[in-house]
Amino acid sequence: MNNLFPISSSRTLLGYPLTQVTARLDAVLMVLKSCKGQQCTMPWTILHPDGNVHNLRDALNPWYDGFYATQAKVSFSSCELGYILAAEGPQEVHVYEAMKYHLGD
Repeated sequence: MNNLFPISSSRTLLGYPLTQVTARLDAVLMVLKSCKGQQCTMPWTILHPDGNVHNLRDALNPWYDGFYATQAKVSFSSCELGYILAAEGPQEVHVYEAMKYHLGD
């Protein structure tokens, strides 16, 4: 695995700046860190229940930049000896609502 992010802010992935890509990947990781059932195999449906996003390439549409900028980042407050929910940081993701992110609500 190669960590591409800190190498250069001018690098791209799939033709998009790494900052834009990592915002999407952070959101998917938030879904996957505590997913259950079908959420684990279809994380984009949690973020985009309208069905317009099925994969990273769909999510990279600049239309969604504001939405992904509002998502919490995966974090933890300490390294515990087991799964301690209180140390796991944010647990919830925002769900995409076109009206909210494009009409200023």
